[in-house]
Amino acid sequence: MVATAPTACIYACEDISVAEQFAAIMQTDYYRLSVTTDVTGVEACAALKNFYAIGVSAMQTWYPDQGRADGQSKNPTAAVFTQATLEMARLCERLGGQTTTAFGLAGLGDLHVTVGGGRNSRLGQGLGTGRTVVEMLSSELFGETVEGVDTARVLANMALEKQHTDEDPLAYFPLASAIMNAVLQQKRFTLDFSNLIVQ
Repeated sequence: MVATAPTACIYACEDISVAEQFAAIMQTDYYRLSVTTDVTGVEACAALKNFYAIGVSAMQTWYPDQGRADGQSKNPTAAVFTQATLEMARLCERLGGQTTTAFGLAGLGDLHVTVGGGRNSRLGQGLGTGRTVVEMLSSELFGETVEGVDTARVLANMALEKQHTDEDPLAYFPLASAIMNAVLQQKRFTLDFSNLIVQ
């Protein structure tokens, strides 16, 4: 903000008039703001984007593209980014938020930023090269907090609560399942693209 670089944010408050008042005070021609009453959805996305950034970032290195300067594949990454957003929307709804929040700044917007760099992104890129979470956390990420790993544990507990239902988590959350297998089961990251939901 000090550099006046254009950016956009979302303010969430149960009282929309309060959010609007804060937005009116803070907004400038380069700091653009939207408001929502979906506090639950915004908070859910704040945690979920770290988790899903691991899977999206894994695609950048799992299918390396030597023809690109950064060596990162774009098409597989775009497909998984879309899947991540769809799954975030489903999880937002299950947690009591609105699906539309996942398709805005709090969801796909923040996911895009997180995939662009940071600890969750670095973990994902390491997993994409065939390394394990233990290997990454004991070397490049040693001593650092990777929020997506903590979110994986919370999601695993949620899944346990659903284990006696007829719901197949792989059918609804194939990317989340793949990330949790790698993060919590210490397996090498793998994702069956035939399970992705193409829209």
